[in-house]
Amino acid sequence: MGGGDPGAAGRAGLVAQRPTDDQRLAPADPGGAGAGRARRRRRGHPGRCGTADPGAGVGGAAGRRTGVAAGRAQPHCAAGDAVLGAGRRPHPHRRGGGAAADRARRPARVRLLPGDRGLSVQSRRDQVQAQSHLLGRLTAALVAGEPDGLETPHRRTTVGLLAGVLVAALVVGGFTLYGFFAPGGATAWRRAGALVVEKETGSRYLYLDGRLRPVLNYASARLLLGEELAVVTVSAKSLRGVAHGQPLGIVGAPDVLPAAGLAGVDWTACAPGGTAPAGTGTTALTLTVAPGSDGTPLAADRAVLARPAGDPGGDHLIFNGHRFRLTASWLPPVLGHDAPPVTVPAAWLDLLPAGADLGPVPVPGRGAAGPTVDGQPTRIGQLFTARPADGEQRHYLLRRDGLARLTPLAYALLAADPATVAGYGGGAVTPTVLSPAALARVPVAARAPLAEELPAVAPGVATRPPGLAWCLRFGADGRPRVVAARPAPASGVVRGGVGVTRTTHTADAVTVAPGRGGLVVAGRAGQPGTTYHLVTDAGVKYPLAGAAVAQRLGYDPADATVVAPELIDLLPTGPALDPARVVG
Repeated sequence: MGGGDPGAAGRAGLVAQRPTDDQRLAPADPGGAGAGRARRRRRGHPGRCGTADPGAGVGGAAGRRTGVAAGRAQPHCAAGDAVLGAGRRPHPHRRGGGAAADRARRPARVRLLPGDRGLSVQSRRDQVQAQSHLLGRLTAALVAGEPDGLETPHRRTTVGLLAGVLVAALVVGGFTLYGFFAPGGATAWRRAGALVVEKETGSRYLYLDGRLRPVLNYASARLLLGEELAVVTVSAKSLRGVAHGQPLGIVGAPDVLPAAGLAGVDWTACAPGGTAPAGTGTTALTLTVAPGSDGTPLAADRAVLARPAGDPGGDHLIFNGHRFRLTASWLPPVLGHDAPPVTVPAAWLDLLPAGADLGPVPVPGRGAAGPTVDGQPTRIGQLFTARPADGEQRHYLLRRDGLARLTPLAYALLAADPATVAGYGGGAVTPTVLSPAALARVPVAARAPLAEELPAVAPGVATRPPGLAWCLRFGADGRPRVVAARPAPASGVVRGGVGVTRTTHTADAVTVAPGRGGLVVAGRAGQPGTTYHLVTDAGVKYPLAGAAVAQRLGYDPADATVVAPELIDLLPTGPALDPARVVG
């Protein structure tokens, strides 16, 4: 054994100290300086990681054990090897410096000994794999903070991408199956109750008896098909080759059926005091149908003196939501109205409920002899005044059945009545003062001389604010309220239309809030009638043939808004909606 080959032992030592990856890839130094540096690198340094080999020159297992022990004695090399790799870590005891750092970054050159047959030059594939492995470790260290992780940091991205592709494939497959079992095609519109709308032109048809029948408007189609109507949009190419029939529908019927309804909407009719836009000489009348209308209400102790257009003797006193006709021309000054009355349309006055006539107080048997009062003769129709124990001055009228107490308004009317003046010989009407004893002996009449609905005191004169008009506003209770508000704008003037007619009671301008409209029934609050109309936001009403027609249009007759017939008459009238008129 002592005669062994010393060359073999040397080669075994060289194998045990194989150079690092960078040392293998570095070109060999042909000069002696390179060989000297390689020998010094093999001798190692106590602070260098992976280069000190205490087992150099010792063959066999002893050299390998010595090298392993030396590697374990340097624990500070593990962190650097994990990221930078063996042979590329910084020296722990080397000071920073430009030249030293540059030399540390340079790859070491190793000269391959001719006798070392265990070393070979790496191929291009080995280099690429080594580079990929190094980049993978760097990426894992930066992304996940763990260079030796078992999973690649891009695994979640890959899994998410594959899952998304799978879900998209399932969705596409589902739609494909649905299209296979329920195809649309160009003939899906050929079914009963389909309102076919051509995509390119917007033309509407009903497919009846194998023909496309043009429909004049949506209301006609709804009257014909009812709730079975379904709108289908089809391209012109799909309709090509289908025969066309004659148009059907009602001329002038609405093309839009409002669904908002008219509940909680105020109806405001205004009399601006001018003339109609058409120049006919009639007074203009406007109607506004909108929620939350503004305006200044007429005070409870004020009244408006109005005169209908074309009727000089028909003055009315508007007070407390009623109209009181004045039966004598001398009445306005007595009531305190010295200014001329406001001219209003007759249709506007008709919206107010009529009260009792306001005029001279009738006195049956005027001028006849009456009973003796306080020892003095009297006549029927004579006026008296007294001051009872309460200290309030009161006025009385002597009638056949006794003394009738007068309100201040009734006393003013009797005192100004020419018939009363004649009873006093044409002179001043001076009431006779009654003593308390006379009041106790003379009987009191059972009935007042004026109607109870007439005011006790003449109301004051109302002043209209500038730029506003006197209007009548109808709320949910159906009662009119006098307000000063702005009339409907000129843009709401109804100048007619296809199938739309007007009457003398039609308003000159109608404005309905956009999107508003619905089913209305003529009647009073709590007393609905049986006449139904469809009101649209175009300001036109359409009479319905009955409650069944309202249901065919999609409305519930029980939900119809009750509107006064006088208000409905202010709207222009469109054609009657009846299924019997649809078939052309």
